[in-house]
Amino acid sequence: MKFPSPDSFKSFIILHYAGLYSLPNHHRQHWLNIVQFCYSCFAYICMGLFSISITLNVFIYAIHDTAEFLQRLFEMIGIVAYTTQIFITNIRLTRVFNMYALMGRTFTISDVSIYEKHKAKESRIMKCILCLCVGMWVTLLAQPFVDPPERVLVLMKSVYHAKPPYRRLPVLLWLPFIDINDWTVYSILYMLEAFASTLFFSALYQVVKFEVMFSTPLAGQFEMLSQFITMIGGQHQNSVGQRIYYTDIRHNISWTESQLATWDRTKPYGNLRKEMMKTYEVEFVRQVIRRHQELVHFKNEYQKFIASLLDVFGICPTLLMTILSVYQIAYMEHLPITQRVTILIEFIFINVGYLHLTLESEKLDDCNRRVVQSLIASEWYRCSPDTRRCLLMTLRQAQMPGHLRFMCGLVRLDLGFMINVLRFSLTFVNFVMITLSG
Repeated sequence: MKFPSPDSFKSFIILHYAGLYSLPNHHRQHWLNIVQFCYSCFAYICMGLFSISITLNVFIYAIHDTAEFLQRLFEMIGIVAYTTQIFITNIRLTRVFNMYALMGRTFTISDVSIYEKHKAKESRIMKCILCLCVGMWVTLLAQPFVDPPERVLVLMKSVYHAKPPYRRLPVLLWLPFIDINDWTVYSILYMLEAFASTLFFSALYQVVKFEVMFSTPLAGQFEMLSQFITMIGGQHQNSVGQRIYYTDIRHNISWTESQLATWDRTKPYGNLRKEMMKTYEVEFVRQVIRRHQELVHFKNEYQKFIASLLDVFGICPTLLMTILSVYQIAYMEHLPITQRVTILIEFIFINVGYLHLTLESEKLDDCNRRVVQSLIASEWYRCSPDTRRCLLMTLRQAQMPGHLRFMCGLVRLDLGFMINVLRFSLTFVNFVMITLSG
């Protein structure tokens, strides 16, 4: 059992050869690393041109119809924002591996059951995200093969100035001087979009994985620590009732009194027991505080890491897409069944993703809350005044809010903020519906 899991690096290799992530010094030959870097630059240039083409299509054609404009604006924001997110992740890939290294040095397993519980939870979350990504990918590629309703044909003719037979790509692009009604041209463009969407969702899945693979085990580490915090001030016994002394709470290593007597035969057993009784309280609390500081340091680094990835180019588009996704759900009765399914999956993906990020923020705050509750449940009042003073400093640190903050603290992700965003989304939908009906 290792932190991080070796499986975490498999997807890196695939995305590396696709050009989206450039692993530093991956090849032994220096010239291959240079070729890989140039290929990665070319891939991102293509993605940039692709994003520009989508943006121009929205603001040249779709802007003439309000409903169509808002739907295409949602797609444009998602593609541009998440492409930028993937690019930022690639730039800061060294920081990702630094987090991997810090995770390996900090995380240990003192309770296997807690480790297995959080590992299973992480696996369930990633399976749900994978299903949503695959669902969006399949419905996106299936849209062009479904007979469009009358409104879509009208939009293709009046808004996009297309000609029969109105061939549609999975993602509408601004393509001047290119006739997509030609079957050969259309097939090439469709295959390119299919390949690009496959890489896009694969990289997006990896970005979401960064949020889960650090925070979920971190919550498990705080839960393991809380078990030891509740032991403060009391006698420690093993499963058979023998008194024990913890020498390493990071790995749950303890010695019984008989083992200590066998280990140090130069002192009488009674004197050794009195000496352990005298110093053990301070030593145990020192271990707890040291372990707490290690986990707090990792939590702070994780918060900085997430803020560096999602600060402006992640949070603002996510909030805007949440509002637009609510609108799309309320205005999709005229769309074909595949596009309805796509919109429904997009709605679930955006809101589940936003909820997931909010719950990750709440999870970090729960780590502090768990420490406070464990201190209250312990027998801290039996400790010496100096020990209580040290515990008071830990308590003050744990009582500070632990939510994720973005945009210089302007946005604090918690459930209350998410409810306010959803309320504003419903208000926006009502405003647009009244405007369109008027």
